[in-house]
Amino acid sequence: MAWHYRKYAPDDILLIRAQVCAKKIKIGLWSAEKPVPPWEWRKGVGVAVTAGVVGNRKSFLYHKPHCRGAAAMKEANRVTFGSVAEAEKAGYRKAGDCR
Repeated sequence: MAWHYRKYAPDDILLIRAQVCAKKIKIGLWSAEKPVPPWEWRKGVGVAVTAGVVGNRKSFLYHKPHCRGAAAMKEANRVTFGSVAEAEKAGYRKAGDCR
């Protein structure tokens, strides 16, 4: 579940092969429709911009738009709420990655 960061392991053939295989069979972080590299995510790229919160239909957890879980969520599971109160009224609870 890690992105091969070539800056720190540029010639590690095992990591390169593992990443290529994971991409092909779409496992781990590659199971997401559009995985965002961590160095891009930290800049806000790929993070949903909404005024409220983003809920997950499967887990019934909600995330603030900048939380890691919101960026990793499959589009089919995404539910947007205008506020935390709206999400909680619908039966969702706050995810652990949103501090």
